[in-house]
Amino acid sequence: MKRLTKTAFALLLMAAALLGGCATRPQLPLVAANESNPANAYAWDLSGKILIKTPQDKASTNLYWLHSPKLEQLQLTSMLGTSVLSMTITPQLTRIETGGHTYQAKQPGPLLQQLTGWNIPLQLLPLWVTGQFEQTTVIRRDAHQRPAELISTDNWPWHIKVGSWQQDNPRLPRTLLLRRGDLSLKIQINRWQALAPDTKA
Repeated sequence: MKRLTKTAFALLLMAAALLGGCATRPQLPLVAANESNPANAYAWDLSGKILIKTPQDKASTNLYWLHSPKLEQLQLTSMLGTSVLSMTITPQLTRIETGGHTYQAKQPGPLLQQLTGWNIPLQLLPLWVTGQFEQTTVIRRDAHQRPAELISTDNWPWHIKVGSWQQDNPRLPRTLLLRRGDLSLKIQINRWQALAPDTKA
């Protein structure tokens, strides 16, 4: 597989934003659930924005994310709603589609890093964006005793800042900033919805 440099990948994102087709949400037998605590949700989806920065590149897109036990799907779209990148993760396969090309591998982390050079904690990120800070140490709390600044406990730690929490759901962050080395990710969650299996499907 040919590796994309960070600069080439950023250019590919911009080209895909201009040329890509409209993004569509995956069809799964899931329905909205009345659950406000992300830790208790069987599955969830969210929409918001993500900004990825390195010393050489900066990419800002809209974000749609579906998280479930059998499927993980992230879609990045331009401001016009056209598809920039789609990542689909199942227990059997990871697939990344961008710029009219499809890349596949067994594990998501190595595939993403091979394409972009970005070593992103894909297994922990679903927990962190929903306020479940596994494998971290809290170094500062806000006035409501919620985590405000944390550091991951691995050998090459991530520095995590919770900029704000949702007003209607104090268990769920609204903005997160993750930094490690020269890579930073800023995630803004505009909408979050708990999901449950559709028993009528």
